[in-house]
Amino acid sequence: MKIHEIVKKVGSIVDVCIEEKDISISHRIKSDSAVPLIIVKFIRRRVRDDLYKARSKLKNLTINDIGLGRQGENKVFIQESLTPSRRELFYKSNELKKKFKFRYIWANSIYISLVLLSGTTWMKR
Repeated sequence: MKIHEIVKKVGSIVDVCIEEKDISISHRIKSDSAVPLIIVKFIRRRVRDDLYKARSKLKNLTINDIGLGRQGENKVFIQESLTPSRRELFYKSNELKKKFKFRYIWANSIYISLVLLSGTTWMKR
Protein backbone atom coordinates (compact mmCIF):
# COMPACT_ATOMS: atom_id res chain seq x y z
CA MET A 1 0.00 0.00 0.00
CA LYS A 2 1.38 3.43 -0.93
CA ILE A 3 2.12 5.86 1.89
CA HIS A 4 -0.39 8.45 0.60
CA GLU A 5 -3.06 5.73 0.66
CA ILE A 6 -2.23 4.85 4.27
CA VAL A 7 -2.55 8.53 5.25
CA LYS A 8 -5.91 8.85 3.48
CA LYS A 9 -7.13 5.60 5.09
CA VAL A 10 -6.23 6.86 8.59
CA GLY A 11 -8.03 10.12 7.77
CA SER A 12 -11.18 8.28 6.73
CA ILE A 13 -11.13 6.20 9.92
CA VAL A 14 -11.10 9.38 12.07
CA ASP A 15 -13.60 11.20 9.80
CA VAL A 16 -11.11 13.65 8.29
CA CYS A 17 -11.28 13.98 4.53
CA ILE A 18 -7.73 13.85 3.16
CA GLU A 19 -7.29 14.10 -0.58
CA GLU A 20 -4.17 13.56 -2.66
CA LYS A 21 -3.90 17.34 -3.16
CA ASP A 22 -3.71 17.86 0.64
CA ILE A 23 -0.43 15.93 0.98
CA SER A 24 2.80 17.70 0.08
CA ILE A 25 5.05 14.73 0.84
CA SER A 26 4.91 11.50 2.82
CA HIS A 27 7.50 8.80 3.33
CA ARG A 28 8.73 6.20 5.77
CA ILE A 29 11.55 7.02 8.14
CA LYS A 30 13.89 4.58 9.81
CA SER A 31 13.37 4.01 13.50
CA ASP A 32 14.57 1.73 16.25
CA SER A 33 11.13 0.11 16.42
CA ALA A 34 10.21 -2.94 14.38
CA VAL A 35 7.64 -0.94 12.43
CA PRO A 36 8.83 1.92 10.21
CA LEU A 37 7.37 5.31 11.02
CA ILE A 38 5.67 7.56 8.48
CA ILE A 39 6.12 11.30 8.26
CA VAL A 40 3.62 13.49 6.41
CA LYS A 41 3.75 17.14 5.43
CA PHE A 42 0.38 18.65 4.59
CA ILE A 43 -0.17 21.52 2.19
CA ARG A 44 -3.04 23.01 4.19
CA ARG A 45 -2.72 23.58 7.93
CA ARG A 46 -6.46 23.02 8.40
CA VAL A 47 -6.19 19.39 7.25
CA ARG A 48 -3.20 18.80 9.53
CA ASP A 49 -5.00 20.41 12.49
CA ASP A 50 -8.22 18.44 11.84
CA LEU A 51 -6.28 15.18 11.74
CA TYR A 52 -4.32 16.10 14.86
CA LYS A 53 -7.52 16.97 16.75
CA ALA A 54 -9.13 13.68 15.71
CA ARG A 55 -6.16 11.54 16.79
CA SER A 56 -7.92 10.42 19.99
CA LYS A 57 -10.19 8.27 17.77
CA LEU A 58 -7.12 6.13 17.05
CA LYS A 59 -6.84 5.01 20.66
CA ASN A 60 -7.65 1.34 19.97
CA LEU A 61 -6.64 1.20 16.31
CA THR A 62 -3.88 -1.14 15.21
CA ILE A 63 -2.04 -1.31 11.92
CA ASN A 64 -4.10 -4.41 11.10
CA ASP A 65 -7.17 -2.13 11.01
CA ILE A 66 -5.69 -0.11 8.15
CA GLY A 67 -4.59 -3.10 6.10
CA LEU A 68 -0.98 -3.45 7.22
CA GLY A 69 -1.45 -6.74 9.05
CA ARG A 70 1.95 -8.08 8.08
CA GLN A 71 3.53 -5.73 10.63
CA GLY A 72 1.72 -7.11 13.70
CA GLU A 73 -0.51 -5.57 16.35
CA ASN A 74 1.22 -2.21 16.76
CA LYS A 75 -0.93 0.80 17.60
CA VAL A 76 -1.50 3.68 15.21
CA PHE A 77 -0.71 7.11 16.61
CA ILE A 78 -0.23 10.66 15.42
CA GLN A 79 2.48 12.83 16.88
CA GLU A 80 3.35 16.39 15.97
CA SER A 81 6.87 16.90 14.69
CA LEU A 82 8.58 19.34 17.06
CA THR A 83 11.73 21.37 16.56
CA PRO A 84 14.62 20.38 18.85
CA SER A 85 13.96 23.33 21.18
CA ARG A 86 10.22 22.57 21.35
CA ARG A 87 11.00 18.89 21.93
CA GLU A 88 13.21 19.85 24.88
CA LEU A 89 10.49 22.15 26.24
CA PHE A 90 7.93 19.37 25.84
CA TYR A 91 10.24 16.94 27.67
CA LYS A 92 10.64 19.39 30.58
CA SER A 93 6.89 20.04 30.61
CA ASN A 94 6.30 16.29 30.78
CA GLU A 95 8.60 16.12 33.82
CA LEU A 96 6.46 18.85 35.45
CA LYS A 97 3.35 16.87 34.55
CA LYS A 98 4.67 13.85 36.43
CA LYS A 99 6.01 15.85 39.39
CA PHE A 100 2.84 17.91 39.97
CA LYS A 101 0.42 15.21 38.81
CA PHE A 102 -1.10 17.11 35.89
CA ARG A 103 -3.76 15.22 34.03
CA TYR A 104 -2.77 15.99 30.42
CA ILE A 105 0.00 17.52 28.37
CA TRP A 106 -0.03 18.21 24.65
CA ALA A 107 1.69 20.22 21.95
CA ASN A 108 -0.34 22.03 19.32
CA SER A 109 1.34 24.28 16.76
CA ILE A 110 2.92 26.97 18.91
CA TYR A 111 1.66 25.97 22.38
CA ILE A 112 2.50 23.32 24.91
CA SER A 113 -0.40 22.99 27.32
CA LEU A 114 -0.71 21.37 30.74
CA VAL A 115 -4.07 20.60 32.31
CA LEU A 116 -4.39 20.08 36.05
CA LEU A 117 -8.12 19.30 36.19
CA SER A 118 -10.21 18.06 33.32
CA GLY A 119 -11.15 21.07 31.16
CA THR A 120 -9.04 23.65 33.03
CA THR A 121 -5.96 24.90 31.23
CA TRP A 122 -3.36 25.92 33.78
CA MET A 123 -0.35 26.86 31.71
CA LYS A 124 0.40 27.57 28.08
CA ARG A 125 3.84 28.20 26.73
